[in-house]
Amino acid sequence: MDSIHFIQIHEKEESYKQDVTIRAVLPAKQAFALVGIRGQHVQQIEKDCSVTLRVYPVIGRLVSISGQPENVSKAWTMCLGYLSNCYPAQYTTDVAINFLLTRDLVTLLRDPLETNFSFEYIARATGARIYLKEGTLPESTEQIVRVSIPTMEQVNLFKGAVCLLADNIYAYPQLAMSPETTYFIPRGHEDDIAVSLMNDAAVYDPN
Repeated sequence: MDSIHFIQIHEKEESYKQDVTIRAVLPAKQAFALVGIRGQHVQQIEKDCSVTLRVYPVIGRLVSISGQPENVSKAWTMCLGYLSNCYPAQYTTDVAINFLLTRDLVTLLRDPLETNFSFEYIARATGARIYLKEGTLPESTEQIVRVSIPTMEQVNLFKGAVCLLADNIYAYPQLAMSPETTYFIPRGHEDDIAVSLMNDAAVYDPN
């Protein structure tokens, strides 16, 4: 399915009643690029997308966006645009963001027999590539799910993939936002994550 057509269909669906939250971990200090001068980027994203965006002051790495699934995907797409403008050398090829999903939700999404919106389906339906990194992050039950596109010219592929991840969080709140979840919190530079060095547990290609 053409990714742009896919997103247009999704935008016509009935609006959701329950907000979702998608967190991501960025390379050290890059999250502050999303803040902008006097918070102008955050204000613009929140206004344009009707979401709540939080940048946590721990090494400037953790970012969370809450709102309706479609709005959250739009907001993360805007974030990717700001990051690519501030750090063009790092967002020229293999443009990606490392999202954090709970281990229980990841287990579900790995099995195409358990859900219609598995990682495999998301990759094929949207054209984005999805990397599932091995293991959970330190002292947490969260795993890194990397959503990647070749260049910023294919940003609609990214938006479609994030939208389907948000759909899954909405559909399975007992897995995505369980009280038993231990959320990842960077505690200092010694906990800095070299995601590029982490082994891939699985790679889901769009082809």
